[in-house]
Amino acid sequence: MEQLNSVDEAQRLAEVARLGLGTSEKDSRFDPVTRLASRIFDYDFAAIGIITANGVRVASAQGADLDYVDHDSSITSLIVRANTIVTSTDARNDPRFADMEHVLHHDVRALIGAPIRSRRGITIGALVVADTAPHVASTRDSLLLSDLIDILDNSISAIDAEVTHHVLVETRTLETTILDSISDALLVVNSSGAVIQSNGAADKLIGTHLYGKPISDILTEDLRNSLARQIVQKRTISEFSYRGSGKVIQDSGKKIPVELSATGYPHGSSHQMVLTLRDITDRMRAEQAAEAALLAHRSAHADLLRTNAQQTGLVSVISHEFRTALTGMLAFSELIRDNDLTVEEVKDFANDIHTDAQRLSRMCNEILNASTLEATKAPLAAAEIDLANLVRMIVSRRQRAHTNYTFHIAGPTHITITADADKLTQALDNLLDNAIKYSPPRSAITLTLESSDIDATIAVTDQGFGLDDSDQKLVFERYWRSEKNTDRGINGTGLGLAIVRTIVELHHGTISVRSAPRKGTTFTIRLPRCNDKALAPPQAAAR
Repeated sequence: MEQLNSVDEAQRLAEVARLGLGTSEKDSRFDPVTRLASRIFDYDFAAIGIITANGVRVASAQGADLDYVDHDSSITSLIVRANTIVTSTDARNDPRFADMEHVLHHDVRALIGAPIRSRRGITIGALVVADTAPHVASTRDSLLLSDLIDILDNSISAIDAEVTHHVLVETRTLETTILDSISDALLVVNSSGAVIQSNGAADKLIGTHLYGKPISDILTEDLRNSLARQIVQKRTISEFSYRGSGKVIQDSGKKIPVELSATGYPHGSSHQMVLTLRDITDRMRAEQAAEAALLAHRSAHADLLRTNAQQTGLVSVISHEFRTALTGMLAFSELIRDNDLTVEEVKDFANDIHTDAQRLSRMCNEILNASTLEATKAPLAAAEIDLANLVRMIVSRRQRAHTNYTFHIAGPTHITITADADKLTQALDNLLDNAIKYSPPRSAITLTLESSDIDATIAVTDQGFGLDDSDQKLVFERYWRSEKNTDRGINGTGLGLAIVRTIVELHHGTISVRSAPRKGTTFTIRLPRCNDKALAPPQAAAR
């Protein structure tokens, strides 16, 4: 028997496998056709054969017990090769069937058969009807067989549709599984700008019911415009790619930062676009936290460098001050020791020695007070005091010591507060020292008092050099001294105002500064009047 065309055979076998018709078991779906064929023709045998690689599989048979038949002995193979209706009045005497053992075995005489084709038009087998008596096949028989083939084709088309549906379901299931395994959100958008497919990550990121949703409802305006500019630049959505970042809008209206990758591709006569969205909220938070930590580290490092520089400057200032004072004290004491001086001359030199000693004592006290206030855990010795009376006492003492300055007090004559009188005196003394040091002689220094039911304020205003904005931010820092004041030859430790701030904060108050270059400076202390916190345990009082 001639071999079937190898190309057709490979295609045929693939089609049989696709339809699942190459198994060894009988297929009951074909039994109605073989039974009907047997009845219509009133023949002894009816069978449906399917071509396989090993032979012809008998999928359904009536009147004969057949499973597999070799290609060389198969009527089905002959009909498939002819690819048309085949008839024989007496197959036993027909040379076409001379070598077919099952024709002789079943005493096949009359025979009529037709090829079976799949929905794709590929011949996959044949329907054969045979009898043990000779018959001449009529035109009517051929028409009846054609009708049976049509019925059989419909059955195979139904099988094809079932297989196709099953494949589509499996493909979609596999596709969904693959898409859902991707951690990034995926959206497929059609040419109308509507979502036609999404994965689980997209549902989690944006919200459910994404199918049919316009992409304009998902991407913020900035991100949409950025994407549109890229499309315009490429002149087509097909075969373009884009990477950027922006925000997407969740169903709740919340905007989430994302990285976006978009790729366009042709789809039939139109185009589609795949969008990949990665939520970068956590990464941005981590970056912001890292940036904040870096800024804090840099700030702390800068503060440390500034403090070290200020401490170095303080040591230099103290060394200079001590050297200057000691040099003067030694010189004056040597004059007194080595010369016969009048009483008045001795008093003058002694006064100079006393002045230098006071300056050294004041510097030592500032350094010790600053360290003590920072380290102490002792509570304030707080009690009810008359703030206005305390200010009058301090100003009176200052006026006697500094006759070349004018002191003014404005405000109520009595203000009762809860405070540590000694610490508050130290703070006000430091403010007045500061005002005197940086104000020209014969200028006025004003202390303004105000009070309410809640708090009391003391403002110390001078007519000195003033401070610019940058200096005002640092004026309360320990060891800080303005370079302008150093240039003016005004010495100091840079601790006086830091001590004032510490004392005020121990009283749970605030201190602020208002100044401008060449327009003087005002320091304002605000203290709570009924200060129960000032009587608190050490842990609460410490800054």
